[in-house]
Amino acid sequence: MKAIYDKWLPLEEVKKLFNYKTTQMASLLKNKLLVVSKVGKRKFILKQSLDDFFDHHSKPDDMR
Repeated sequence: MKAIYDKWLPLEEVKKLFNYKTTQMASLLKNKLLVVSKVGKRKFILKQSLDDFFDHHSKPDDMR
């Protein structure tokens, strides 16, 4: 089970990380950069895709 958590984050943990509610999270999950896997009723986000999402939305200091 630990190997799964090395690569994937449960949706609930991501919600806590961003301090997002369900509606905000649903909007975020529509982003094509995030890789989401559904197992039963639970959703998981690939950690690498979350890193890619941040990299894509990060701006250099001189562009802020």
